[in-house]
Amino acid sequence: MELVALGTCGVYPGPGRACAGWLVESGATRLLLDCGHGVLANLQTRLPLHDLTAILITHLHADHFLDLIPFRYAIKYGPPGPRPHPTLYLPQDGLDALMQSVAVLDPDPDFFTACFDVRHYTPDVPLTVGGLRVALAPTVHPVPTCAVAVSEPGGGRAVYSSDTGPSPVVEELARGADLFICEATLSSPEDEAGRPRVHLAPEEAAEMATRAGVGRLVLTHVPPYRDPATALPAAQQRFSGPVLAARDGETFRI
Repeated sequence: MELVALGTCGVYPGPGRACAGWLVESGATRLLLDCGHGVLANLQTRLPLHDLTAILITHLHADHFLDLIPFRYAIKYGPPGPRPHPTLYLPQDGLDALMQSVAVLDPDPDFFTACFDVRHYTPDVPLTVGGLRVALAPTVHPVPTCAVAVSEPGGGRAVYSSDTGPSPVVEELARGADLFICEATLSSPEDEAGRPRVHLAPEEAAEMATRAGVGRLVLTHVPPYRDPATALPAAQQRFSGPVLAARDGETFRI
C-alpha cells in the first residue's frame, strides 16, 4: 500500500502546495481521501482520472472538499474516452451541503450525482472500497469530521486524522497503525488557548502517536505560511519513532 501526499496545506494553498488530499493505492484500488484546493491538478500527475476508484471527504470545510467542483467539470466536459465515475463518500447530509455550495454556479439538481456515485457514510459503519477496508471515527472539530483508517487484508494499516483537536477516539483508531498521518495545524497548543480545541500542535500529534504505539508519524495540514519542517523538533521530542513532515508529491509505503 502506498499513500501519496497530494495536498498538505491547511486553510488555503500556499505557493506550489495544495490543500488536504491523500491518495491511497493498493493493487487496483485508488482511494482519494479529501479533495481540497489544488488536489485535482496534483492527482492528474499520478494517474488518469478514470483510474480513481473512490473519493472520501472527511468533512465539509472548503480546504478538504472544494476541488470536487472542478472534478465534476472534468468528468462532464473532459476529453473523449473512458469517463471517470468514482464513488463519492460524504458525511451524513453532505450532498445537501455540497448542493448549497454550488447553487449560485449551477442549479442543476444532478450537478454531482450525474458524475459521481454519491453515498453517505456514518462513523460506526466500516466501508469496503475495492481491496481496502476503511474504518472511521469522529474527531473533535466544529463540523462533523471523521478520521480514517485504511488497511489491506493481512497487510499494513494507515490512519489519517483529518482535522481534530486532542481526541482519545482518534488515538484509539490509530492504535498499532504502521503509519499515522496527523494534522499539526498549530505552532503550539497555546494558539487555541481560551477557545475550543479543534486542531493539534506537533507535540500533541506526537503524544497521540506515542500512546497509540504507531510505527511512523507524518505531520500534515501545516498552514502555508509555515515551513512544514518547523513542526518536526517539537514532535521529535515526544515520539521516539520516525517523524516526517509531509510535502506535496511525497509517497509513503507500508
